[in-house]
Amino acid sequence: MPILSEPPLYVLHQKTSRAVIPKLVILLFLSAIFYVGVLLNINLLELQPAQETTAQMGALIFLMIIIVIGLIIALKRARRPYSFYHTKIVHGTKEIFYSAILNTEPHYDFLDRMFKTYSMNLGSDFHLHHISQEIKIRDYIRQMMEYSKNQKVVFV
Repeated sequence: MPILSEPPLYVLHQKTSRAVIPKLVILLFLSAIFYVGVLLNINLLELQPAQETTAQMGALIFLMIIIVIGLIIALKRARRPYSFYHTKIVHGTKEIFYSAILNTEPHYDFLDRMFKTYSMNLGSDFHLHHISQEIKIRDYIRQMMEYSKNQKVVFV
């Protein structure tokens, strides 16, 4: 994570529900498929009832652990804000300078419409994800781009 001496001018938070709920649904769906596969394999092995129960419980506990870990990771990523500084935007370890921004057009997909969010691909593999439609960040970014262009660089 970059060490910055100045405080951010603006901090933009992602909409947590948009970031977490789809990941949780996918994890649950894939876990169900995996568990059905485990059950099918256990039945084909013709194990003793005690061994079947142990294998089923082991698979179920394993899946629960995976789901909890996936949920924790999704929450951690969703709570990481976008920090706007005088010259750049920072998200975790990634950053983009205003002079490198190529696009400020909002993008909406099916889930964005459901959760009333949008995303932006700013270029250089830097994306703003899960932004509430109530927040109009596009104009702010454009203003910061203009401000960045108008600043004179002084070499000392």
